[in-house]
Amino acid sequence: MTTCFGRPSLGMKPRAIVLRVHWGKLPTIAKKILDEFLALENDPYNVNQCIYNKHLALLSCLSTGLHYLTAILVVVVAIPGHLQGQTAFLFPDYQTLFAADTLSNTEPPSIEGSWQSLRDYLETLETLGELIGQAAWIVPGHGDPANPSEAKARLEMDRRYLEALQNLKVDDFSNGLEALASEFVMHIDEPRANSSDSRQIHLQNLQAAYIWLN
Repeated sequence: MTTCFGRPSLGMKPRAIVLRVHWGKLPTIAKKILDEFLALENDPYNVNQCIYNKHLALLSCLSTGLHYLTAILVVVVAIPGHLQGQTAFLFPDYQTLFAADTLSNTEPPSIEGSWQSLRDYLETLETLGELIGQAAWIVPGHGDPANPSEAKARLEMDRRYLEALQNLKVDDFSNGLEALASEFVMHIDEPRANSSDSRQIHLQNLQAAYIWLN
């Protein structure tokens, strides 16, 4: 996740929030939202300085809560687990949810931090379930935008993966990490961990779990 630190006005607490989205996959309405953000007079949220390159879109440095940005209403919701500062952006008027590094159709959940991060992520799934119910489009930072039905299916895949990770025991690692990684995805039918990049995320999650268990 690319990070940026803007200079929010009115003493808001900075949050490093970058939504990595391929423009070609964005629904038209989501492009409109981002265009409006980038057109804000005087760039009060330092958006333009945070653009990574022309292929990426982002929203940055808002505190959690309800914000009116000129004519744009945005609800900012903390969704910790992958990163403790991670935040979702819901645009009620556009029925569009930017879900940061969650609800991907190409990657399993990525846990960074302590065992608490995993518990936080499971709680975040409950939050995301409520947010999905308020959106017609769900835009993840990795993978394709989804309608509510598809987003809920991804959420259940995420829950199944995280609960299986949470239930691991030390003895499960007796045949080595690679063997467990393969058995794990077969047992819970997790297709997103098959590509090289996604498998690396999966292995890192298992390594973290082993450390926590010891």
